[in-house]
Amino acid sequence: MMTRKHDGTPNDIVAPLPIPPADRNKYLARERVKRKEEEFLSSKRCPKCWFSTTNGSCSCICSSLPPLPFTTNIKFIVYMHHIELFNAGDDAKLLMCAAEDRTEFYIFGREGDEDRMVKEVFENGGLERTLLLFPSEKAETVEGVRSSYLEKWCHLSRDVPVVEDAMSKKSTLNDKPLQIMLVDGTWRQAKVMAKDLDRIVKAHLSSCPTVTHVKLLPDTISVYARTQSQADRICTIEALALFLKECGEVDEVTSALIEYVKINNDALRPSKKKNS
Repeated sequence: MMTRKHDGTPNDIVAPLPIPPADRNKYLARERVKRKEEEFLSSKRCPKCWFSTTNGSCSCICSSLPPLPFTTNIKFIVYMHHIELFNAGDDAKLLMCAAEDRTEFYIFGREGDEDRMVKEVFENGGLERTLLLFPSEKAETVEGVRSSYLEKWCHLSRDVPVVEDAMSKKSTLNDKPLQIMLVDGTWRQAKVMAKDLDRIVKAHLSSCPTVTHVKLLPDTISVYARTQSQADRICTIEALALFLKECGEVDEVTSALIEYVKINNDALRPSKKKNS
């Protein structure tokens, strides 16, 4: 049986000697992603919720996660750490069900994803329409970006209504949206990725400022299965739900996002669900 290191890396993945030390981590990350993708393709797991699609205690939960009727002009860009890729316990993957039509996923460590992510950002309005939801030291409060971002971009103009597909109940954006970037990983991983996003922007457009960081001031304890001990340490979807509330999103959507996290939690603990 293949053994793995503490970070989930198979022990048989090693960097070849010619690779400079500075590039070693990038090489290992690319190889981890390739290995994960190969293993996932050969597994019987759902491509959206990442739970098993066969009969068993932990099965696909997509039927419990219908698309949500978003009313704000917002798009989500998820920058996910490669360790979280295909992890059923991850919460950001819930956007593949809740907001598939307005979410793009990029993997920290996957070859080519940096370039694709930057292209996506600048094809949809650039940095003036983009916020990184992360509480870094330089992050602004929601009030600090309300007039320059939220009031300016997150509501559809009267001339550009949301088009709703009556069959799927999905809303399609007809105007360039406010782009919310989410870093998805552990607290330590997220800090590294937030800094990496600044590096990526500078590398592609050296004359541009970095993406604006915005922070929340939550006062509730996380409902996430990976228990957080501090009130300001909440999971990706919880942070997004709180931010959307500040943007004027309807309670039906923001409350449902939190419920989706709870549904995912229950699927991870089937025995507890049966006994309740």
